[in-house]
Amino acid sequence: MNRFVNVIAGAEATVIFGVTFALLGYVRQATTGLVIGLDGRAARDTASRLVDITRRAIWVQSIWVTFGTVAIILLSEPLIGTLMPAIDDLEQQQIANLLGIMIFGMAARAIGDCWIKILNGAGHAPQFGSVLFFGVLVYLVALATTLGFGQPYVAAAYLFCTVQAVLFGVVLPDKLSHVNEIPVWRLLALIAVTLGPAALWVLSRG
Repeated sequence: MNRFVNVIAGAEATVIFGVTFALLGYVRQATTGLVIGLDGRAARDTASRLVDITRRAIWVQSIWVTFGTVAIILLSEPLIGTLMPAIDDLEQQQIANLLGIMIFGMAARAIGDCWIKILNGAGHAPQFGSVLFFGVLVYLVALATTLGFGQPYVAAAYLFCTVQAVLFGVVLPDKLSHVNEIPVWRLLALIAVTLGPAALWVLSRG
């Protein structure tokens, strides 16, 4: 509703990020149900069983994130045109470009729900909680510095993608590998098998 109000009020520029984040949110929403109860299993199961659960959870999560990523990219332009007819072609193209950049960060965030649930269930919440808090602070400070750039939307999009990818694609997998004694490369390989082709497809479109 706030995006429609912005259009009516003539503040259509603020809609660009609003619509982009709304579409990106669907990728994460599609995977949220997959991790419900995962922290409870992580708290109850043995170390060897936890390793098996981790591998299976990451595999399934990666498949859903891949399908969600491809679907959002394919449906973004008709959805934007239908939901926001007041936006001109240039702004529609800006949103599509932002999606192509930020989709990787949101994909990492969606898969990160899996890391968080397992670490939380295994009793390691303090380890990743402080890291996430620090990441948010870094993101906010860096975001403030991009406001004066010639293309603040693009700069903020790359910033969002970078922070999300580092936190949920590097830091948390590293912590999870120490908890489960699974090499980081094996965790990331499970993701790369499914998400890798989708990432190459998205990049080829840009």
